[in-house]
Amino acid sequence: MKRLIIAAVALFVSVAAFAQAGIIGGFTSSSMDIKEVDMSKVAGYHIGFAYRTELPSGLGIQPQITYNVKGSDWEDVKSTLGFLELGAQLQYGLDLIALKPFVFAEPFVGYAITGESDLTGYDFKKIENKLEYGVAAGAGVTVLGCIQICAKYFWNFDDCDLNNYMSSVKETLDNPKSFNGLAISAAFFF
Repeated sequence: MKRLIIAAVALFVSVAAFAQAGIIGGFTSSSMDIKEVDMSKVAGYHIGFAYRTELPSGLGIQPQITYNVKGSDWEDVKSTLGFLELGAQLQYGLDLIALKPFVFAEPFVGYAITGESDLTGYDFKKIENKLEYGVAAGAGVTVLGCIQICAKYFWNFDDCDLNNYMSSVKETLDNPKSFNGLAISAAFFF
């Protein structure tokens, strides 16, 4: 038992020695998926903190917490929601000394904390289900071990109560789905 505890502590210390904390931010482009309605993408942003841990065999884990603004535009009616999101990238890459290109998959969960809309009668407080969850896939590169650039496409698997969110036009909507889109990020690790 004593050897197991010593081995676990040694593993934790060795993994922590290769971990880095950092800040992350970037551009988000998203829209809602609604049948027979032409929804335009809305430019948003995301900003937050990340923690990167390198593992053996080119693997890495990067949990992050971000504030992410997603939205959609329909007939010049812009609507956005700001989510506090928690994600965890599972990365696989090649270590080329100064460069490390990688691909990743990222499950995420978020909670809407802000919302704005040009819709008449819109009230963010009336949204009952503010939870979102989904997955993202993407690729990126880490330069000199501290600068990271990546792009990902994300899919939400819920509707985040969009029937209430778009309440003034919901009679025209057929099964709205939550936001899907593209995010481009830059991160700096300390």
